[in-house]
Amino acid sequence: SERDRKSERRQNIQDDLVQRVQSAGENRVQERRRNEEFAKQRKAQEHRERQEAARLARDKALDYRQTHFENIVRTKKVAILEDADRKVTTSKVTARELETEANMVEQHERQLRNRIAEQKYALESMISSTPMAT
Repeated sequence: SERDRKSERRQNIQDDLVQRVQSAGENRVQERRRNEEFAKQRKAQEHRERQEAARLARDKALDYRQTHFENIVRTKKVAILEDADRKVTTSKVTARELETEANMVEQHERQLRNRIAEQKYALESMISSTPMAT
Protein backbone atom coordinates (compact mmCIF):
# COMPACT_ATOMS: atom_id res chain seq x y z
CA SER A 1 0.00 0.00 0.00
CA GLU A 2 0.89 3.63 -0.42
CA ARG A 3 1.14 4.18 3.30
CA ASP A 4 3.59 1.27 3.73
CA ARG A 5 5.78 2.58 0.90
CA LYS A 6 5.85 6.09 2.41
CA SER A 7 6.63 4.63 5.81
CA GLU A 8 9.36 2.44 4.32
CA ARG A 9 10.73 5.41 2.39
CA ARG A 10 10.74 7.53 5.57
CA GLN A 11 12.48 4.70 7.41
CA ASN A 12 15.08 4.43 4.61
CA ILE A 13 15.69 8.20 4.76
CA GLN A 14 16.09 8.02 8.56
CA ASP A 15 18.38 5.00 8.26
CA ASP A 16 20.41 6.85 5.61
CA LEU A 17 20.66 9.94 7.85
CA VAL A 18 21.71 7.80 10.83
CA GLN A 19 24.29 6.08 8.61
CA ARG A 20 25.61 9.45 7.35
CA VAL A 21 25.88 10.82 10.90
CA GLN A 22 27.70 7.68 12.05
CA SER A 23 30.03 7.82 9.03
CA ALA A 24 30.71 11.50 9.63
CA GLY A 25 31.51 10.75 13.28
CA GLU A 26 33.79 7.88 12.32
CA ASN A 27 35.47 10.08 9.72
CA ARG A 28 36.09 12.78 12.36
CA VAL A 29 37.54 10.17 14.74
CA GLN A 30 39.80 8.82 11.99
CA GLU A 31 40.86 12.35 11.01
CA ARG A 32 41.63 13.21 14.65
CA ARG A 33 43.68 9.99 15.01
CA ARG A 34 45.59 10.80 11.81
CA ASN A 35 46.29 14.32 13.10
CA GLU A 36 47.43 12.98 16.48
CA GLU A 37 49.74 10.46 14.81
CA PHE A 38 51.15 13.16 12.53
CA ALA A 39 51.73 15.46 15.54
CA LYS A 40 53.42 12.62 17.43
CA GLN A 41 55.72 11.90 14.45
CA ARG A 42 56.49 15.63 14.06
CA LYS A 43 57.34 15.92 17.77
CA ALA A 44 59.58 12.85 17.57
CA GLN A 45 61.34 14.29 14.50
CA GLU A 46 61.84 17.66 16.25
CA HIS A 47 63.20 15.84 19.31
CA ARG A 48 65.68 13.90 17.15
CA GLU A 49 66.75 17.13 15.45
CA ARG A 50 67.27 18.86 18.82
CA GLN A 51 69.29 15.89 20.09
CA GLU A 52 71.44 15.94 16.95
CA ALA A 53 72.01 19.70 17.29
CA ALA A 54 72.97 19.25 20.96
CA ARG A 55 75.34 16.41 20.05
CA LEU A 56 76.97 18.54 17.35
CA ALA A 57 77.34 21.46 19.77
CA ARG A 58 78.87 19.12 22.39
CA ASP A 59 81.29 17.67 19.84
CA LYS A 60 82.26 21.16 18.69
CA ALA A 61 82.86 22.26 22.30
CA LEU A 62 84.95 19.13 22.98
CA ASP A 63 86.97 19.73 19.82
CA TYR A 64 87.53 23.34 20.86
CA ARG A 65 88.60 22.30 24.38
CA GLN A 66 90.92 19.63 22.97
CA THR A 67 92.51 22.11 20.56
CA HIS A 68 92.76 24.72 23.32
CA PHE A 69 94.40 22.17 25.64
CA GLU A 70 96.82 21.05 22.92
CA ASN A 71 97.75 24.68 22.25
CA ILE A 72 98.40 25.27 25.97
CA VAL A 73 100.55 22.12 26.18
CA ARG A 74 102.43 23.10 23.03
CA THR A 75 102.99 26.64 24.37
CA LYS A 76 104.20 25.30 27.73
CA LYS A 77 106.52 22.80 26.03
CA VAL A 78 108.00 25.59 23.92
CA ALA A 79 108.38 27.81 27.00
CA ILE A 80 110.06 25.01 28.96
CA LEU A 81 112.39 24.19 26.09
CA GLU A 82 113.23 27.87 25.56
CA ASP A 83 113.81 28.28 29.31
CA ALA A 84 116.07 25.20 29.40
CA ASP A 85 117.90 26.45 26.33
CA ARG A 86 118.36 29.88 27.92
CA LYS A 87 119.69 28.30 31.13
CA VAL A 88 122.12 26.13 29.23
CA THR A 89 123.37 28.96 27.04
CA THR A 90 123.71 31.33 29.97
CA SER A 91 125.48 29.08 32.45
CA LYS A 92 127.40 32.04 33.89
CA VAL A 93 124.13 33.77 34.72
CA THR A 94 122.82 30.49 36.14
CA ALA A 95 125.93 30.16 38.31
CA ARG A 96 125.43 33.72 39.53
CA GLU A 97 121.76 32.98 40.22
CA LEU A 98 122.72 29.89 42.21
CA GLU A 99 125.32 31.85 44.18
CA THR A 100 122.78 34.57 44.94
CA GLU A 101 120.22 31.97 46.01
CA ALA A 102 122.83 30.26 48.23
CA ASN A 103 123.64 33.62 49.85
CA MET A 104 119.93 34.23 50.45
CA VAL A 105 119.59 30.79 52.07
CA GLU A 106 122.60 31.48 54.30
CA GLN A 107 121.17 34.88 55.26
CA HIS A 108 117.81 33.31 56.09
CA GLU A 109 119.56 30.64 58.15
CA ARG A 110 121.43 33.36 60.11
CA GLN A 111 118.14 35.20 60.70
CA LEU A 112 116.54 32.02 62.02
CA ARG A 113 119.54 31.32 64.32
CA ASN A 114 119.36 34.90 65.63
CA ARG A 115 115.63 34.59 66.25
CA ILE A 116 116.15 31.28 68.08
CA ALA A 117 118.87 32.86 70.20
CA GLU A 118 116.62 35.82 71.02
CA GLN A 119 113.76 33.52 72.01
CA LYS A 120 116.11 31.35 74.08
CA TYR A 121 117.45 34.44 75.89
CA ALA A 122 113.88 35.73 76.47
CA LEU A 123 112.83 32.35 77.83
CA GLU A 124 115.88 32.11 80.13
CA SER A 125 115.30 35.65 81.46
CA MET A 126 111.63 34.81 82.04
CA ILE A 127 112.59 31.63 83.94
CA SER A 128 115.20 33.45 86.04
CA SER A 129 112.81 36.27 86.92
CA THR A 130 110.05 33.86 87.99
CA PRO A 131 110.07 33.27 91.78
CA MET A 132 110.65 29.67 92.78
CA ALA A 133 107.90 27.76 94.51
CA THR A 134 108.82 26.83 98.09
